[in-house]
Amino acid sequence: LPLLDEKTSLCLRAGEMNMGEVDPLTPQIKAARRANTWVHVDGALVLFARAVSQRAPTDRIEAADGWTTDGHQTIPSAGSPASSAAA
Repeated sequence: LPLLDEKTSLCLRAGEMNMGEVDPLTPQIKAARRANTWVHVDGALVLFARAVSQRAPTDRIEAADGWTTDGHQTIPSAGSPASSAAA
């Protein structure tokens, strides 16, 4: 992480669209809290998973100051125009 302080905003990822990667939320949010840094989590698809399972990789998401999720970012199903274009 870069140097964190009260003038910093930290934006973390919870479900990058191509690989599904999730930033290590627990240590990064803890570090931000120690530095009085504002934390935002971009939830993409993973926050939808959290709605139905506590096993989703979103530990400490409730400690963020803000978060977003985006319903139009869905995984294309076989035969959909998006999956055909990607093939």
